[in-house]
Formats: sequence, structure tokens, C-alpha cells
Amino acid sequence: MQVTKPKKQRKRLFQAPDHIRHRQFSARLSPELRASHEAKGIPVRSGDTVRVMRGDYKDFEGKVTRVERKKYRI
Repeated sequence: MQVTKPKKQRKRLFQAPDHIRHRQFSARLSPELRASHEAKGIPVRSGDTVRVMRGDYKDFEGKVTRVERKKYRI
């Protein structure tokens, strides 16, 4: 059963265990990688090359140096 209240959704997000947080850090794949991995998105890891899709840094491309699961930062 899923929770519909925003307050409870935020609670589950911030109290999620590490194996769930790992999946929440997933990113979409480019069409070339989609064909080779047979998936639309995979979790982000250190060393991956990513492109920012939204915000002030849109279209900025770089390499992931670290992923902080506790603070939800890449």
C-alpha cells in the first residue's frame, strides 16, 4: 500500500535505508546506453559521466566524484 500524504512521503524519503537510497539515485540513460544495458535508467555511481538536465547548471557535463547517500547529493 502506498502513502498519499506528502508528509509521510517525505518521511519515507529521509528515513529510507541505504539499499533503497541507492535506487533513488538513478539517472536516465542515453539512447546508445539504453540499447546496450536494456534499461531506461540505472543508479549513479562514482566515475560515471552525467549531464545536468534541469536548473542553473543545465547542459553541464561532468564526472561523478562521489555520491553522498545520507545527504542525497551527487
